[in-house]
This record gives sequence, C-alpha cells and structure tokens, in this order.
Amino acid sequence: QFHINNAEEAETFFNAQITAGNEGMILRQHHAKYKHGRTTLKQDGMWKFKEFATHDGVIIGVEQQMRLKEGVERTRNEIGELERRYEQDLYEPAGMVGAFTVEMDRQTFKVKPGKGFDNVTKTGSWTGRENYIGKHCEFKHMPHGAKDKPRIGSLVRMRPDLD
Repeated sequence: QFHINNAEEAETFFNAQITAGNEGMILRQHHAKYKHGRTTLKQDGMWKFKEFATHDGVIIGVEQQMRLKEGVERTRNEIGELERRYEQDLYEPAGMVGAFTVEMDRQTFKVKPGKGFDNVTKTGSWTGRENYIGKHCEFKHMPHGAKDKPRIGSLVRMRPDLD
C-alpha cells in the first residue's frame, strides 16, 4: 500500500504499475470501509484504474447471446448476490448479439458489444448479423495480463471509413 496525495502522484504510481507488468491500480479513500473483494459506486470509497488499448479489426463472425431459461432456480451467495449457473442445458438462445469474432494481425478473438449496444440494438444486430461480416471495427482491450490474445475485448465503434 502507498499513500497518494494528488493526481500527479497517482499518475506516476499507475505508470509504474503498468511498466511493472501489472493491470493497473486500485485507489481507496483512507477513511473508507474495506470490503473484501468488492466495492460499490454508492459508497464511493474505492476506484479501479486499468489500462485499455484500442485497435482496428475486421468482423468475421457473430455469436448469439445465451440466457437462462425461464423457471431456472437461482441461489444467492453470502452477500445476497445471485450466483451464476454454469450448466449448458440451463441456457437458451437470446435472439441478440453476444459477441463478435474479430480478426486482427492474423489472430482471431471474441469482442463483446460495447456501451452503444443496448438490448434493442443487440437484437437488431443479431437479425442483420450478415451485414457485419467483413466490416471494420474499433475495439478496446486490456493489453496487460494477456497471454496470447487481447483480454476483455469490447467493441467501441464501427469503422465505415476503412471498409
């Protein structure tokens, strides 16, 4: 743990963490209550900073999002949050885009729809999925901590100027 006094010190510390090969840093207010492994925006006591890089790629595939089937019972963990179920037979197609397969530098990987994709947009994108194949896009990902492929890929925007 380090005591940070101002934005310049925070930026210097963040850059040192990235240079050391770490994903980023977490800042916590000195008086904020500590909760192991979690924090909330409402409490406003901790902030996570990670580096993201952007690249251009070509969409070569579209995958459908899966959703939990109606009536599947969910359980809650010790802090009251719903637990994820992993059994494949509990899921069904949702009729909307779940991920794009993007090619960049002869590598392929999955990129999730970004912030501009609400459920209506994702449903329309699934219906017209063939229109995305071969189109250029810009995506962001975490360059640190990745072994062979970009981590946590997210579509930022389409790039019609490159098509």
